[in-house]
Amino acid sequence: MLMDLSILNEEQLLSCATTLETVLNRRTHRRIIMGEDVIVSGSLSKALKLPQLILQLQSPQTRKKQQASEQLQTIWQTLSESTQLAVQQELNWYDPKALDWDDPRSNRNPF
Repeated sequence: MLMDLSILNEEQLLSCATTLETVLNRRTHRRIIMGEDVIVSGSLSKALKLPQLILQLQSPQTRKKQQASEQLQTIWQTLSESTQLAVQQELNWYDPKALDWDDPRSNRNPF
């Protein structure tokens, strides 16, 4: 399920951005440095400038929040489906239409 971030409010966008940063920082890569295997933490969140984006989402200025929201939506569209699902699962967000009829969550909005 690919989620559209335009339906989220400012607080939900901020939690989505911080969770995305956590998920991306959790990744590790194996590198060979000077002949030895070394595990290096991922740096994709820094490459996507998520720390600055999170600060902009926390800003009291509406213009900065709007720009950060648009940037996050653009970044979200470029992420793999597995990364998006990892963020949604961590936030406990789900698609009510994808649930079974008997599931009590099927009548509730996950946000």
